[in-house]
Amino acid sequence: MFVASLLSRFMHNPSQIHMGVGKRILRYLQGVFSWCSKKQQTVAQSSAEAEYVATALATSQAIWLRRIFEDIREKQMKPTTIFCDSLSAIAIVKNPVHNRRTKHIALKHHFIREAIEDGEVQL
Repeated sequence: MFVASLLSRFMHNPSQIHMGVGKRILRYLQGVFSWCSKKQQTVAQSSAEAEYVATALATSQAIWLRRIFEDIREKQMKPTTIFCDSLSAIAIVKNPVHNRRTKHIALKHHFIREAIEDGEVQL
């Protein structure tokens, strides 16, 4: 975390040395990942809703990482794959109609559909 924080100081004007250090960090990590632990902002009424909200948070993190890669001229051509093992959460994403079971989910979580249509992520 310290090295990534230190390297981020040179994000707007990186030199070859900084790019090399960035690649070395990525090789060390063996893939780019994000981890977050915090209290949920909403209370889920079902496990499907909880999975849907978690998938929405993962989608926002994936889009954030994609934009950082674009800033360092490493645009991702393929959509980022998000693994979700809840068939009901995937069904909520694919069904744009709000029924009585999904109408209470906050609108801020429904941007997953737009991200899939834009080709930024896939489930």
